[in-house]
Amino acid sequence: MVTGAGRLASREHRPAPLPGDSPGDVVVDWYASAARDLPWRQPGVDAWAVLVSEVMLQQTPVARVEPAWRAWLARWPSPLTSRRRRPVR
Repeated sequence: MVTGAGRLASREHRPAPLPGDSPGDVVVDWYASAARDLPWRQPGVDAWAVLVSEVMLQQTPVARVEPAWRAWLARWPSPLTSRRRRPVR
């Protein structure tokens, strides 16, 4: 992890990889301990909801995206519903 000053942050809270661990195992272990609990990562969330989150998260902090993401999906729960609605004038 890089800090604001560009230095690597301490890794004291993460165990070091064991010899023979594959890079994939290291990443999966890291993700299990560091992943944030976000609504678009929950089981059962469809690809449309994940795509909407990815677009919204471009250059936008998660704290600002989550309420907008929920509102978007409430209004347009699928790509077809977004196509059927008339544009707001």
